Amino acid sequence: MRLLLILAASFFVPCLAINVDTYVSKEYPIAKANLLANIGPSVTHPQVKPGVVVASPSPYVDYFYSWTRDSALVFKCLIDEFTSGRDTSLESLIKDYVASQARIQRLPTSAGLGEPKFYVNETVYTGTSNRHSVMDLLFALSYDAPIYG
Repeated sequence: MRLLLILAASFFVPCLAINVDTYVSKEYPIAKANLLANIGPSVTHPQVKPGVVVASPSPYVDYFYSWTRDSALVFKCLIDEFTSGRDTSLESLIKDYVASQARIQRLPTSAGLGEPKFYVNETVYTGTSNRHSVMDLLFALSYDAPIYG
C-alpha cells in the first residue's frame, strides 16, 4: 500500500508543480482585478469613498463595511506590488488609502484609536457586533501575534 502511495505521489507531484505555476499566472490578473474592484471609488457602489476597502460587496451578507486590519493587509500587498515596480499604477490608489485612513482614524469612536470597523462612506460604525470574537483572540494568542482592533 505504501509503495502504491509513493508511486502515485511521484507521478502527481511534478504535475502539480507545473499546474500550480500555470494556475497562478492565469489567476493572478483575475484575483487582482477582483481585489481592486472592492476598493473605492467604485462604479457599482458609489457610496464607497476613495481608498476604502469593502469587506464584501455582496448584497446577500451583512458585510458591506471596511475593517481596519483587513484593509491594511490588502494595502500591504498592493504597496509591495508598487514598491517592487511590478505595478506602478497603484500610486494614486495607495495615496487614497492613506488619506482615507487619516480621516477615519480621527473620527470620535467608542473604542478610540483602534476602532476595527467603519462604514464604507467613512463614518463610524455604531452597531453592536463590531468587536473581535473570542476565537479571533485565541487564534492571535496561539501564534503570539499582536492583537489589533
